[in-house]
Amino acid sequence: MKYYYTLLLLFFFSLNAQSQETGLSFEVNYPLEMAQGFNKVTGIANAGLKYRFAKSEFLAVGVSLSADYLKHGAPKIDTYYSFEDIDRKFFFVHLGAFAEMSIPNAEKFHPFAGLGFSYVTYDYLYIYMMNDYGEVEVRTERDPGVNFNFGIQYDLSSNFFVQSYFHFIRTFDKSEVMDEEIFAANTNMLKVGIGYRF
Repeated sequence: MKYYYTLLLLFFFSLNAQSQETGLSFEVNYPLEMAQGFNKVTGIANAGLKYRFAKSEFLAVGVSLSADYLKHGAPKIDTYYSFEDIDRKFFFVHLGAFAEMSIPNAEKFHPFAGLGFSYVTYDYLYIYMMNDYGEVEVRTERDPGVNFNFGIQYDLSSNFFVQSYFHFIRTFDKSEVMDEEIFAANTNMLKVGIGYRF
């Protein structure tokens, strides 16, 4: 976890050192799990940084770095032979590029879209039961993936904005049988939040 915090700080200071007008924004969102993906997931928090390195009157392009923290609910364990999860925590990191538009005669609205790479770390706390005997096991997985998103921002002021966007993430896992990556999961999230432009 400390590694990710350090990475975020280095990203911020390196951008800040390059220019007085950074083109930087910080945002905090609430991630809402939608259909499929990691079912019964509760969104905890999402936070991110965006840096706009090129801007015209109607279009800005840049890079983004964000992270999600999600938690899986605990299902009932009622099977005779079971590998059911009793707890899961997911930590996503997303690195990508984005484009943001300005709409003539509606300057406060900014549609945007982005795509990039994702990396998810998740811990399994699960119970293994056989013949009425059970024990709790812990396992950690780390999977790469890809993502894309699209949504809209609305300016509350010259600095503050609110936003809502759809975020699709597809992750892959290393096969335990063959030496290749296999499909792991699709994750569909709706994110709603607030941000600040520096």
